[in-house]
Amino acid sequence: MNRTGNTDWVLPLLDAVTAAINAFPLNTDRAAPSAAHVGARLAKTWSAPHLAPNHREVLGDLLPELIRDAQLLVRQSETAVERRAAQAALSEAYALAQFFVAYQPDAALLWRVAERGMVAAQESEDPHAIGVAAWLTAHAHRDSGPAHFDAADAITLDTLRFLEPLLGEAPTEVRAIAGALQFEARYTAARRAEAGTAWVWWDKAATPRAGCPPATTTARPLRRCAPRLRHRAWAVPLQLLGRAHAPAR
Repeated sequence: MNRTGNTDWVLPLLDAVTAAINAFPLNTDRAAPSAAHVGARLAKTWSAPHLAPNHREVLGDLLPELIRDAQLLVRQSETAVERRAAQAALSEAYALAQFFVAYQPDAALLWRVAERGMVAAQESEDPHAIGVAAWLTAHAHRDSGPAHFDAADAITLDTLRFLEPLLGEAPTEVRAIAGALQFEARYTAARRAEAGTAWVWWDKAATPRAGCPPATTTARPLRRCAPRLRHRAWAVPLQLLGRAHAPAR
């Protein structure tokens, strides 16, 4: 719903986002934008929900071209390094799409986005991208109901095991998403009414790592370093999930 209470925007934007997700740029003469340009647009799109009261409408408007350009960037990558970086960018575009699609009446589309985001993240071999995709997929499993809590735990714990050996020298954004995943393990346990397990994960998430405050803090200046303690995805500062992109030149 936008600020006037009108929801007429929903269907056209959902159709446009769906079309972009379903498309694959196998046959096109259009050149992909530069990686720096896509990175700058990703940063702008991560920030958009914080800057507008009609954040889902704004996000839905930005997503179609962003998804298409990120897909094209992957398709036209010339080296393995470029392709991995492009896959990381595409996984971010799918992550943003999940924030929009999660509030629309299309469960199949939500799962298509979640799975493609995870595949792109794995192809990127980027720990931050993998962590974000896992965080969002765990949300999707848990929001599907108690029968899916085990699946939410599985992806959360598997990803934490993957990230743990990397955290000693990892940048802040990787340590932050690891903390967010610890919080997700805690929240899933709480949803099961497993108080002991929930408190164990709370204590782990509350232990700060070098360069990053505890994941249980709610202090406003932390933004990229710590999720706020809410179960709805929009309440987590989106800078935690996005990364710092250099502006396009």
